[in-house]
Amino acid sequence: MRKDAARIYLAQQIAEYGNAAELPTDKSIDQRLYKLAYKMLLRRPRESRKKWAKRALRRFKPERVYAIDLDKIVQQAVCRVHGVEWEAIRSAGRLGIYVDARTQAAAIMMTMYGWERPDTMDWLGRHRTTGYHYERLHEHWFASHTPRAMRYQKHWTELMNELRRY
Repeated sequence: MRKDAARIYLAQQIAEYGNAAELPTDKSIDQRLYKLAYKMLLRRPRESRKKWAKRALRRFKPERVYAIDLDKIVQQAVCRVHGVEWEAIRSAGRLGIYVDARTQAAAIMMTMYGWERPDTMDWLGRHRTTGYHYERLHEHWFASHTPRAMRYQKHWTELMNELRRY
C-alpha cells in the first residue's frame, strides 16, 4: 500500500504539472519509495513520463486527479492570442510575432508550470541554450517601453486572461 501511495503521488504531480519534485511535499508518503520511483522516471523522456503517469493513475484510480495536458492548453492559448499556427511557432522563422509567441510560451512553461529549460526548449523545437535568451527577452520587454515591448505586454495580458479560463 505504501508503494502504491508513492507512485500515485508521483503520477499526480506529473499529470498536473508535467514535472515532479525530487522529494514529496506530503510527509505521509514514504520518502525512500518515492525517490526510487522518481529516479526511475528521470531516465525516461518527458513524453514517456506523462504516459507512465496516465497509466498509473488509471491503474490506481485515486479519488481526485486532474490530468491536464498543460502543453496542449498553452499551445492553443498562444496560437489564439498571436493568431499563428503552432507549426509556424516551432519553425525556424525569425519574424517578431513568432519570437514573441515562443518567448511567451517558454516563460509560461518555465515560470508558471515549473518545466525544466531543456524540456521546454525541446517542446518548442529549440536548443536548450535558447531558453536563456528567451528569459532575458521576456524580462527586457517588461522593463522597456518601446512599441514592440508594449505589443508584447498586451499579448502577455491577453494570454494570461486566456489561460485563466482553464
